[in-house]
Amino acid sequence: MYLLIFTVFAGAPFVQKNDHHLNVDLLIIHLSPKSREITLIVVSVASCIFTAILAWYAWPMWWESVVGNEHSESLWGPPLWISYFFLPLGMTLLFLQYIVYIRDKIMNLKKGDLIRKAERFELKDIEIPKAKTDPKAD
Repeated sequence: MYLLIFTVFAGAPFVQKNDHHLNVDLLIIHLSPKSREITLIVVSVASCIFTAILAWYAWPMWWESVVGNEHSESLWGPPLWISYFFLPLGMTLLFLQYIVYIRDKIMNLKKGDLIRKAERFELKDIEIPKAKTDPKAD
């Protein structure tokens, strides 16, 4: 459980840094390059605010577990501050990564350095055979 918590909350900023987050691009690939960048900026600002709120409330939760010397109720009884630490740390780092991402997007938008063609990354290497319209035509 501790490794899962660490992987999720410590891995999220790393994934954002390399721009490998899972995206649903069903609608965004049909927008113009400028509209797509503006949409990505707006969504990133909303995500940045969300991570800031999570970090803001998670740091006191972690500190209370340190001061209160809270331990898990399992037989092993590890201190809870270890697992609680990765939520505020991960959200703070993710918040900072979103700030950098938003800044880069705004700078690219101002320079006019836009990606002209949106790609469907999940389908780019897959060939889809055309369906036959009439099965008796063979």
